[in-house]
Amino acid sequence: ILEIAHILMEKHDDASDKAYTIDEAQRRHIVETTRHAFTFIRVSMVGNPGNQLYVSDRFHVLLKYAGNNTLANECISLLLDNSTIQEQKIGSTEIQEFILMLQSRAFNSSVLDMLKNVCSCHGSAMENNQTEVGETLLNNEDARGALVGLQESESGELMLKFPGSSKFETLHMVSKDSQ
Repeated sequence: ILEIAHILMEKHDDASDKAYTIDEAQRRHIVETTRHAFTFIRVSMVGNPGNQLYVSDRFHVLLKYAGNNTLANECISLLLDNSTIQEQKIGSTEIQEFILMLQSRAFNSSVLDMLKNVCSCHGSAMENNQTEVGETLLNNEDARGALVGLQESESGELMLKFPGSSKFETLHMVSKDSQ
């Protein structure tokens, strides 16, 4: 259901594809159906590692909704809370997808939280995932855009360049004494 709903919504968003036009009532119905589907998935996974493992086989479908859909984020968080799923189902493709989402969604905090959860599970390091995240960010030219750039100004001030920005900005420090 979710995969079909995602495809239909993409077709709706693509105004050039007149063969798949969806009116506003149909769009609302798809959104509502998607909400019910995510609710069902989330409820079925709570406290049920078997269902979590089954749903994790379709992790790529959940990722299509990540960042923009609170229920999808909750489902992904449940999956990332399972170390077996982290070890068996999260790989370079999923990590690259998280990093691309982070770049394209202007540092959406929920995507950043999910990427953080990919790196650890219940306080234990997910070393393979941490290595993959680091290598992807440092070795992939496209992924480097998710990093915050740092440089020192001529006057010794720290300057930052945020993803999506073309220029460095001075970081102004505020001390407790000046407040």
